[in-house]
Amino acid sequence: MTPEHCVHATVVPDDEPFVITTAEDVDRLYDYVHQRIRERGGSPLFVELAYMTDVAEDEFPVAEFRLGLNPRNGRGVLSYSGIEPPGTWFSIDTQTTPPGVDITVTYQEWGGERDVPANSEIPEEDTKRAMVEFMTSGGALPTVIEWQATGAGQ
Repeated sequence: MTPEHCVHATVVPDDEPFVITTAEDVDRLYDYVHQRIRERGGSPLFVELAYMTDVAEDEFPVAEFRLGLNPRNGRGVLSYSGIEPPGTWFSIDTQTTPPGVDITVTYQEWGGERDVPANSEIPEEDTKRAMVEFMTSGGALPTVIEWQATGAGQ
């Protein structure tokens, strides 16, 4: 990633984005999110990430990526929205939840709640590997995990 390219992570209710340019920054973000989760009573929490190609204030992200961490089970959820492939995608764990099972898990997001497919929770280490790939691939959909397409507005 070039110096003018970075990932902005917004951890609500923080005002300033957490800027990520290295794999070490990803580790620092995870530590920070776990700290915020503890401060908020231990509920799973979503973090908004955006791949930026410039550091200008008015720049729109190339792709949006959400990271949810669930300290109760050591797992996390990823969602991706970008141009290629179009739509909204969630991580999927094909090992633990059979296809067609309609169960959701609730994560805190922007002061509210967001239900996500339970089969989208994957091991936290896998979320880290996918985040590093997102950061180093120019905001492309990470290939180190499997994905499931979701409907509009998910």
